[in-house]
Amino acid sequence: MMQKLFPVLVFVCVAMFGYAPFLIVNAPYESTMGLVQKIFYFHVPSAITMFVSAFVCGIASAIFLFQRKAEDDRGAVAAAELAVL
Repeated sequence: MMQKLFPVLVFVCVAMFGYAPFLIVNAPYESTMGLVQKIFYFHVPSAITMFVSAFVCGIASAIFLFQRKAEDDRGAVAAAELAVL
């Protein structure tokens, strides 16, 4: 199933990343901050992703310490990599 969905998901991801700059450029200016407010379009989602990844890493690591399941360790490592990115 994942092998069939992977090319479609890659295409959607590339299309979204390719179109994002055009959305940001065409967004209207905010009345008090002007152009500066557009940095929030990148930084806020990045911060949310980092926080959620760190939280998932902590929970998965705690579960791994108690249950010793390899999939929990792999999930913690993947979340840590995403948080660092």
